[in-house]
Amino acid sequence: MSKNTVESIEEQIRRLQEKKKDAIERLEKTTGKKFLEAFDLRKSSPDEIEKFIDELKSKYQSSESLSEEKEHVGFTHN
Repeated sequence: MSKNTVESIEEQIRRLQEKKKDAIERLEKTTGKKFLEAFDLRKSSPDEIEKFIDELKSKYQSSESLSEEKEHVGFTHN
């Protein structure tokens, strides 16, 4: 490969990495906005929002582990 070809490919990679970064940032903004709207947190402080997220995460993890425990001991969802 010639030096120009390698440099061209490297430039394409840099542009694609930048596009990926921009897309992730847009996704985070969009999903964050939807999250705040869904749980009516727009007027909450960042600390309150973080606490809310931690509570959700804790509830999700505990319910997930409870489901796994039931599966291990043979309980079914009837």
